Amino acid sequence: MTLVRLIPFTTDLLKALAFDRAAFVKALSMPVCDDWPNQDFRDAIPFFLASRSSNPEEERWSFLIVDEASSQVVGAIGAKSPPNEKGEMEIGYGVAPSQRNRGVAYSALMAFLKITSTEGSIRATTAECLETNLPSIRVLEKCSFRRVGTRDSDEGRLILWRRDI
Repeated sequence: MTLVRLIPFTTDLLKALAFDRAAFVKALSMPVCDDWPNQDFRDAIPFFLASRSSNPEEERWSFLIVDEASSQVVGAIGAKSPPNEKGEMEIGYGVAPSQRNRGVAYSALMAFLKITSTEGSIRATTAECLETNLPSIRVLEKCSFRRVGTRDSDEGRLILWRRDI
């Protein structure tokens, strides 16, 4: 299993990443994997910033994934929003393509679940992934998520997942 560390992905860091990768790396004082973030993540940064502007608590649930062996940022994990009124929190994560199939996503998700399990207001963690994304399916199953449904999206059929605390 790959050892990872989660560090807070603050709004200031997100802004630096949006506008100047060199400033982002300098602010972190650690290297960032060359192939992270991918284009989908970069395209979503304006949405993340707008969402945090209206709900600053989102920052609390956002982390960068650091590979302990190389001491570099290799991805990100976090909640798509704070827990809802039922105590449910939807999560998302992404790892640099060069770092996949090494257990990074599994280790990061388990670390994230450990953090959220101590939060009394969180009753369940949810996720969704494309039914064709076999690596994510394996990670979610390995982390004891269960399939609770499906839905169609512009990208294809999504599997809906849930893990009760």
